[in-house]
Amino acid sequence: MSEKERKKKVEIKPFLLLLRTERGKNLVARVGKAYWKFWKVYGWVAVVVCFAASAFTTYYFLKVSLTTLLTRITAVPAVSLVLPEVPGVRYPFPAILEVPLPYWIVSVFILVVFHELSHAFVAVAENVRIKSLGLFVFLIFPGAFVEPDERTLEKSRLTSRLKVYAAGSFANFLVVVFVTILTIILLNLLSAYLSPAGLKIEVIPDTPAEHAGLKGDIVKVNGKDVRRIEDWVISMSNVTPGECVIIETTEGIFNVTTAPHPKNSSIPYVGFRYLGNRIIAKGSGEEVSPTTVRILEWFFGFPLLSSVKLRLGLVDWIVILNLGVGCFNLLPIKPLDGGRMWEGLLEKALGRRRSKILVNASSFVLAFLIAANLLLAAARAWLR
Repeated sequence: MSEKERKKKVEIKPFLLLLRTERGKNLVARVGKAYWKFWKVYGWVAVVVCFAASAFTTYYFLKVSLTTLLTRITAVPAVSLVLPEVPGVRYPFPAILEVPLPYWIVSVFILVVFHELSHAFVAVAENVRIKSLGLFVFLIFPGAFVEPDERTLEKSRLTSRLKVYAAGSFANFLVVVFVTILTIILLNLLSAYLSPAGLKIEVIPDTPAEHAGLKGDIVKVNGKDVRRIEDWVISMSNVTPGECVIIETTEGIFNVTTAPHPKNSSIPYVGFRYLGNRIIAKGSGEEVSPTTVRILEWFFGFPLLSSVKLRLGLVDWIVILNLGVGCFNLLPIKPLDGGRMWEGLLEKALGRRRSKILVNASSFVLAFLIAANLLLAAARAWLR
């Protein structure tokens, strides 16, 4: 391999490493050509869905941005940076959506692979040549890309270009739909065989719970069944500080006199850490092993089989990142796919020069609003 060819395959830029390869290109081409009718219809559906999503996302972003910037309320910024949560590392700026590192790696991998392959299959079906596939590392964050022949793409028909541009985000939306449906099915299957049957707790020292000798898993409060954390909240809703509650656990019955909560004196305080739902197998009534419960909660969120989630699972992060990045990518900002889509559509109606002016203007305005949101969030955080 010559030095020139090596540089084409491996490209190093500030904070960025690109690794190009032609491996897999033939497989992508075969799939795109073998099912070209499917990919053409897929592309048309993608165009319709993504223009609608682009319009809604732009409207919503402008609405939230202007509300945040023009009022004094400490609103959540309209945009946040999505970064992995690294143990022991604190980001020095706000407006960060921190994703636990294992979830971030899996979710981003799924997001990028489906996004880029969707671009590639539609491009092949529309007779746009794929130059290479590749991997990249930005800072420490990995990703993947498909590199179409830009000259061929620019010379192709408007409809072909729109299909290629829309295909990526459309694939992300399909991932959201698929994962949501699959999650609902799997949780219904789990509910058919497993059932929550109490609260697993850890008693906090020097609290009413410890003074009463509370131990075991909570199953009843004042005679009412407590199967999930929601049941506990409902059972305690009419209890006042200083009132005695009868708590039944797997170890016995305990009379606990509540105290005022350290952070809000109007709320009754018992004094335990909630560790999750006690899960049993329907029919046998045997408790499911903690290891099995932890694995299921890693996928579906904590606590298992509750209508509320105190901690998100893998499926939640896959949905959030695919939906969020898919929508953001459709904003009319160049070089995002949304900017290229709108420029192509407006070019047909207004001509190339005017379409470029309009999309460049929208890119400037939206980029300014994104930066302003992030800076305002930083300023509010630092002035607290």
